[in-house]
Amino acid sequence: MKKAYYPTALAGKTVAGVPNPGEGIPIALTEAQAEHALRQGYLTEEAPAKSDDAAKKTKKA
Repeated sequence: MKKAYYPTALAGKTVAGVPNPGEGIPIALTEAQAEHALRQGYLTEEAPAKSDDAAKKTKKA
């Protein structure tokens, strides 16, 4: 079963064999696919916290 993982700033162009969509944008991977990247710090299971700047931009729009 696939689960959402979030690439970190350490991730390169590909993460676990999948093109990196960008920092903090979720990608669907199996636990087996994500295992090594999680240990290396390229992925996280938790959604990144929204910064105050990003929150302000969404409120203005």
